[in-house]
Amino acid sequence: HLFLFDQIPIDILVDLFSDSSIEVKNEAATAMSRLIPLISAEKRQELFEMFTKQTNIKLKKRGGEFVEEMVQSKHTGALGLSAIILAYPQDVPDWMPDVLSQICKCKNSIAQIKKTVETTMAEFWKTHKRNWDQFQDKFTADQMSEIQDLVNPYNYFA
Repeated sequence: HLFLFDQIPIDILVDLFSDSSIEVKNEAATAMSRLIPLISAEKRQELFEMFTKQTNIKLKKRGGEFVEEMVQSKHTGALGLSAIILAYPQDVPDWMPDVLSQICKCKNSIAQIKKTVETTMAEFWKTHKRNWDQFQDKFTADQMSEIQDLVNPYNYFA
């Protein structure tokens, strides 16, 4: 019997993504990655759409500083996408390439978001590179390029 955690624990964890402590944010993302496989496909899609919307926020400056609420929201989106990606350490479900592609779009963001993206992609690559030949057909050429740019940025041909 699969018990579905579709609401309360997920909402609490999403709220923790806005905590002032980076350690709390990271632990919330880790906890969410453990719950993601237990939620319904509909809830996972809902979360993906919410986190995608947050990562698509264009950061604006006010008084020379980025608007903190916008930074928090974008970082929440990146942490949420990270949790979805890291929830499947030995698999690439059919929907995963879109999630990876979305988080890759944040690679040039401010430091805390960029670090989340780089850490996520490094962990993804570590857990998937052994069987990459089985997974790579699920990705478009553009998606493969985005991933390779993050997991192996110095891989170029002369």
